[in-house]
Amino acid sequence: MPDNPALQPSLIVFRDYDGKRCEAGWFTEADAARAKADRSMPSLSTMERLSAALREFAFGLPAGRFGADGKLELGLVERTTIERLLALRSQERKASATEGQGGAGQPTPAQSAAAKATDPKASAKGEAAATTAPSGNGSKGADNGQEKVRPSPTTAEIVDTLWSKITVGSVVIAPAPDRTENGWWEAVVTEKRGQKLTLRWRDYPKQRPITRKLSEVALAHPKSGV
Repeated sequence: MPDNPALQPSLIVFRDYDGKRCEAGWFTEADAARAKADRSMPSLSTMERLSAALREFAFGLPAGRFGADGKLELGLVERTTIERLLALRSQERKASATEGQGGAGQPTPAQSAAAKATDPKASAKGEAAATTAPSGNGSKGADNGQEKVRPSPTTAEIVDTLWSKITVGSVVIAPAPDRTENGWWEAVVTEKRGQKLTLRWRDYPKQRPITRKLSEVALAHPKSGV
């Protein structure tokens, strides 16, 4: 993700396309107001005030742009991509709501101490409780206090995360038209529309661009020198 905030996603725009696929795109802060103001496309939905996780997810979407006529242009994406986006936003909102309720409902140690200091009855009750023998359910309380261990991500989830970071300018390993004869070669992504990539051969820039599905290219290790 670029360190420059001006180059990071500030707004995500998406809409239903044909009942199975969707269109989506992300915009920087400089273009966000213009993108929100465009109502030439029906059923547009917008997502702003992006968290770090949502900004990282946005880089897996096509970059939004404006056509020669000034109208909004989005890229095709699978419906599952939008479903993952909405699920991520929902999880963040639930976590935020839970934290807010916990902060408002549970007194801090300082608040508890202050209450005892100003309430003699509460102080007396606290002393009585301190002298009471602990019940036999202490082990249950310890169990409840243990943090739940999140399961490790599956191979499919790891692959989806890595491949979603492929965007314009990424270098990938792509198969030649006759892959059994000519093999695989380094290529540069020049356009990404949903799961479809437009590529140019890195070492043969004068040859015609090719198109490949995202699932058809290989991801090179960043330290491989490719």
